[in-house]
Amino acid sequence: VTTSASYNSAQISLTSSRSPNDAPSQDSGPGALPSNWVVTRITGDLLTVNHVHQYSFLTDHDRADIGFHTVKTFVDLGDNHLVNLTNILEIGFGYDLVIIGGNMISINQIEQINVLLDSDVISLDGIPQTSVSAGDNLVFNGASISITGIDRYHGMKAPFAKAADQLARGEDIDKDTAHDSIFEGTDILRVRYISGDATTINLVQQTNILGDSDQVHLAHDAMSQSLSGQVALTSGSNAAINLASIAQFGVDSDVL
Repeated sequence: VTTSASYNSAQISLTSSRSPNDAPSQDSGPGALPSNWVVTRITGDLLTVNHVHQYSFLTDHDRADIGFHTVKTFVDLGDNHLVNLTNILEIGFGYDLVIIGGNMISINQIEQINVLLDSDVISLDGIPQTSVSAGDNLVFNGASISITGIDRYHGMKAPFAKAADQLARGEDIDKDTAHDSIFEGTDILRVRYISGDATTINLVQQTNILGDSDQVHLAHDAMSQSLSGQVALTSGSNAAINLASIAQFGVDSDVL
């Protein structure tokens, strides 16, 4: 009898977007500061949601009463497979400076459920050289969350606190903010202002329910007892698999 297997595999990785060999940006020459800036405003909360919910349900209940009169016989009452796969690609626009009046919330969540019922009843009557496989089931959950772009947290600088107040009043940012040393090498400063909360949710939910309950009776005809044939019976070998991956690509950022 081949044993069944159940696996949960999860991985979370955080990678810098910068290579050790990367040189500082020279878009406007060494030490150059932005000569122009543009502000995109969002009044209220910004909610970005990518939600995938996959549900698979399979029942395979067999009853077999078989008499054999051949030299070699193979009966397969299992070998079912359930697989959930998904792929979503979202391409956004990058900003050099993002100012949020409320809270910044980022959620990456994967929820996977696998249910497998493989209940078999097998009876043999005068069957020589019989191979029976009622197990060999696989239940597998594979989840991966990978994030490119590391956030470094610092204390709030006075020019950025002033810029947040100016934007809240409907004004533009001033030269003190645009000419902060962090923006060296940037020609045009791209700014996004969100007056409320900025929430990003990437959610994947996968559910597999597989039922494979078999009742099998094997009977070898009395006149064929002398046959040397071999009988192979498979009532298992089912697989329920969930595979999900969330890949979030950004750039290394300073959060103040």
